[in-house]
Amino acid sequence: HHKFPLSTPACHPLGMCEVKVHPVTRRLARNFDGLFPEQDLQKEPHVVVTLAVKTKYRQSAMSAEMQEERQLCFELIVEKMKAFKAHFDAAERWCDFIDPATGAPFHSDSSTTLIECDERYRSL
Repeated sequence: HHKFPLSTPACHPLGMCEVKVHPVTRRLARNFDGLFPEQDLQKEPHVVVTLAVKTKYRQSAMSAEMQEERQLCFELIVEKMKAFKAHFDAAERWCDFIDPATGAPFHSDSSTTLIECDERYRSL
């Protein structure tokens, strides 16, 4: 059992987050078809892990402070997700994550993206 702490003094927002694990059903796999073209999400059991981060500034209100907070959070999330993926790589289990800045899979070559306002998130 490994823990992946998301709290860090450099970015207060990562101190408050919600992590959920969702089993991939056939319906869910169809919703994300093409996102990870090398991986058959229906063939063997998979899960989707979602991370929601509490921020100080409203993300819908554009401001310099919001942009700075957002950039810092994105960098820290990617750093933590790289460690998360490394854990599964060591266990010889497939893992990838969505780059929050682009909506593209971080390690998979895909023309499909999942941006933060994508309606497919509602299926999770």
